[in-house]
Amino acid sequence: MKNLVLAIALAGGMATVASADPIVSSPSLDLKPYVGAERLIEGEKNKLYAGTTLSLGSEGVKLQANVEDTATTDWEFNRMDVDFSVKVANSASVYLNNDFNSDWDRTESTIGVKWTF
Repeated sequence: MKNLVLAIALAGGMATVASADPIVSSPSLDLKPYVGAERLIEGEKNKLYAGTTLSLGSEGVKLQANVEDTATTDWEFNRMDVDFSVKVANSASVYLNNDFNSDWDRTESTIGVKWTF
C-alpha cells in the first residue's frame, strides 16, 4: 500500500508541476501530463496509469506509474516506467526504456533506435 501511495503521489506531483506555469519560459521545453485506463479482455485485468513526459529540445523523458486490478488482487501498484530518448537526426532517435517493480528494483531495460518517416 505504501508503494501505491508513493507512486500516485509522484505521478500526481509531476502532473501538477507540468500543468503549472513554467519557471523558465522556453519554446523547447514541453511538459505533458497524462492519465489513462486499459482493459485486458482475455486476461481479465484492468490497468490505470498516470504520468508525464518532458521534452527539452531533442531529449525526452517519460515517467509513468501503473496500477493494476486482476481477478486475484485488488488495485495495487505494479510497476514504474522511466523512459529516455534522444533525437540523433531529423528522422531517428535512440531510446532507453526502464521498468521498475513495486520494490523499486529494475526488472527490465530496453535500448533501441526508432526511425520515423
